[in-house]
Amino acid sequence: MLVVGPAGAGKLPDEVAENFVQALQDALSGLEKVSVTTESLRTALLAGGAPAKPEEMKQRFSAYVDELVKGKPPGKARIVVE
Repeated sequence: MLVVGPAGAGKLPDEVAENFVQALQDALSGLEKVSVTTESLRTALLAGGAPAKPEEMKQRFSAYVDELVKGKPPGKARIVVE
């Protein structure tokens, strides 16, 4: 098991294991930023009218997110609200 250091220690160890660096690179490689404005989110959530039932709002949000990440590699999209 690889342990970098105690949480909250405030510093990295003097040497970082190569397998840790490789694992970090693998985890972060290929991530795709998907930018969202608050206005586009608002527009998507109000598209079916307001007020809305909680289930309707969940469906709108889910459809909006699905459209945002359409065509992106599964698990690699990262949504950023700007």
